[in-house]
Amino acid sequence: VRGNTMVNFKNKCANLKEETGYEEEILVEIWNKYFKKKHLIKTQQFIQIYKFIHLYPTWRQFQSILGISQTNFSKYLFPAIKVMFLTIKEINFNDRLNPYNHVPHFPIRVTGAIDTFPVFVWRPENNQMAALLYNGKYKSTVIKVQMAVDFLGRIIIFTGPHLSSSYDGHIFEWTLADHLMHPNEFLLGDGHYIGLNNILWPYRNPVNGILTCTQLIWNTVLAFYRARIEHINSYIVRHNMF
Repeated sequence: VRGNTMVNFKNKCANLKEETGYEEEILVEIWNKYFKKKHLIKTQQFIQIYKFIHLYPTWRQFQSILGISQTNFSKYLFPAIKVMFLTIKEINFNDRLNPYNHVPHFPIRVTGAIDTFPVFVWRPENNQMAALLYNGKYKSTVIKVQMAVDFLGRIIIFTGPHLSSSYDGHIFEWTLADHLMHPNEFLLGDGHYIGLNNILWPYRNPVNGILTCTQLIWNTVLAFYRARIEHINSYIVRHNMF
């Protein structure tokens, strides 16, 4: 167990792993690193936030699942969520510059892969907002999150939430100021990033034609290295990492 384990989260939550998605030693490490000395939030709030993320109750389930009313969630827990968001910093875009962050087919200049993934949310009561969040591909209300990982599997970009109707390439351009790249640096993307600077994308089948052998090989190599971000995306979408 890393860090000081004096705090006992199991006193706050009997079924800690089932309700938060984390083993106690991981929660203790996060608490000790960011909140133990700063006294920004209480331990009970800390546990309730992870329960909220992992179980994601409806508005009417707050009392039974989180043990707080809707009013107290807005008054006490939501501000604590914002504090956690502003305090926990584990993503460093400069990690991509690690000299070991390369692969055989991209030994230089390519530093990772980028994609978006959906986070399913409850349908808002406001019909206009519900329409903005509805995504026909997933047949549900979702928000989009943009994420990039390097070849060592570390998350280097994480932006959102974005409206589900937003195009992946537009999201990349809108958030470019948050992840400025070198002129000759590239990320691997899928067909939604075609035409963008700093992105390498696959060839699409031409109209009334077929791809050349070289183009097919390129698409295969690109898909092989992009599999890492697809794998990490799947964990996040299933909430396995929460």
